[in-house]
Amino acid sequence: MQQEKRHKSDPSSSFADPETGKKAGVTGTLSAEQELLPVLWYLLADRIAPQLCCRYPSPLEQIFKVAVREVSHNDGDLDKAVTLLQEIFKNASAEEMIFEQAGQLLNIIEWRRTYHPLWFVQGGKGRRLRPGKCSAYISHAMVLLQTGSDDEALNLTKKILDSSEPESDDAYLVYLIRAAVFICKGEISQGETEFACIISKSLTN
Repeated sequence: MQQEKRHKSDPSSSFADPETGKKAGVTGTLSAEQELLPVLWYLLADRIAPQLCCRYPSPLEQIFKVAVREVSHNDGDLDKAVTLLQEIFKNASAEEMIFEQAGQLLNIIEWRRTYHPLWFVQGGKGRRLRPGKCSAYISHAMVLLQTGSDDEALNLTKKILDSSEPESDDAYLVYLIRAAVFICKGEISQGETEFACIISKSLTN
């Protein structure tokens, strides 16, 4: 079970890197994929690694933090990350949150290896997305993503798509949330399909 967040998500703000705390800003020189990959990663990391801000992490949380760092960096060692996650699987019970989070990070690694071996450069700026009239619903969908309420998140995002404004970034945010849900669930091909919808939309606008 995912740890419940105590704060509200603000989709109008830039997404912050969970490790550095730096926010994604605006850039006009990168491809659509390179602009949006950092934003998707921050959503993924915010779901699987809420305890990285913990002042006194447990030994297994420290291992997990190193694994997350390897996955987040363009030059990170994904094999090392997998090895670290195996340590967690061996030493944590299946009922512990860290066990579930490690499994989701393993799904993210598989997705990255399969579809995005060329990762974004660490510190690269992502696209700043601004929601329209569906802002409150998107914030709620983000909370559902963070807390692992996947079916509810997917149902809500379908409704948002039906009522979003074409000139807003509502659809971008919805597809990013949906991609994150599917990737964390291990349905990486469907997650990539959702991400591809964003790229296609970006190229046609």
